[in-house]
Amino acid sequence: MSKRSRGGEILVSSMPIIHIGTKRSSSVVEPAQYAKRYRMDTFERHQNSRRGMKRMALFDDELHNVHKRMRATVPTAEEALAVIIPHLMSLRRLLLESETKNQEMLTHLRTLRTAYEKEVTEKQHLQRQLESAQYRFALVAPRPDAV
Repeated sequence: MSKRSRGGEILVSSMPIIHIGTKRSSSVVEPAQYAKRYRMDTFERHQNSRRGMKRMALFDDELHNVHKRMRATVPTAEEALAVIIPHLMSLRRLLLESETKNQEMLTHLRTLRTAYEKEVTEKQHLQRQLESAQYRFALVAPRPDAV
């Protein structure tokens, strides 16, 4: 149902509308205030663009700059490789470090698994001994109803 089809009057604000000019003189905004406001605006935009992301790394900032540069001009193959190769090398180094750490963790896991299996078999052996001792004691012990 629209407002016009309703019965009765349409309520309107009783405050008078005052038009303020949109242009300001240069004496109103000082350059330092403008620069500070501009920095805060870009900071807020940067924070809003990061929403939902993890902490940014230097790699992300550099990729953002490269993306802006590539939109402005078409880079040559040498320029593109000059940007990408250092990052590929760092990613390769991270991959090799993670693989070596993974191998170390696997050796630790094997050690823990063998120790666990030994403890489990020892527990089972002790459990069997306890059950047999309890059985022998039950055979030898006097019955409560015979007393």
